[in-house]
Amino acid sequence: MLKRFVFIGFIGLSLCISVSANEIQEAHKAYFSNNIVKAEKIFTKLCKKGNFDACVGCMNLGSDYLNGIDYTKAKKLLELSCNVGGVGVGCSMLGKMYYGGYGVVKNIDIAGSYANKACNSKDNYGTGQRYFGCALEGQILMEKSFISFSKACETGNTDACDVIKSVAGETK
Repeated sequence: MLKRFVFIGFIGLSLCISVSANEIQEAHKAYFSNNIVKAEKIFTKLCKKGNFDACVGCMNLGSDYLNGIDYTKAKKLLELSCNVGGVGVGCSMLGKMYYGGYGVVKNIDIAGSYANKACNSKDNYGTGQRYFGCALEGQILMEKSFISFSKACETGNTDACDVIKSVAGETK
């Protein structure tokens, strides 16, 4: 009885994977045929179920929308790819959106959070873009540090003023 249950469970899992793979193929076909609405619908549905390939599809569509200046759709798809699918490239693109204020209120803290997610992503998709996330995170930390040192300098902390001068390339 247990063997039959395990076998039936395996067949069920195989059918789910097969159906999902067929839907991914259908979404890719729609995407490359410029049927973006259909592709988005399929990718979104499967990404919400945790299908990584579909989340990469959401990221690709989000990137297209970002480049086509439809920031609302871009943000929605990139959030899905990053927050549900863990696609580092999607996280990196969201970090850029918040850092530059592209379609969202510019927010260095949210940008840093997404950059950190991109940098620490475990997926092997878009490694260069993930490293951009790491670089963005470093840049944000430096900017925040500079702001903190500037405030300290303004209150009379000469050590903070010296740090700012050394960063700016000034010498005593």
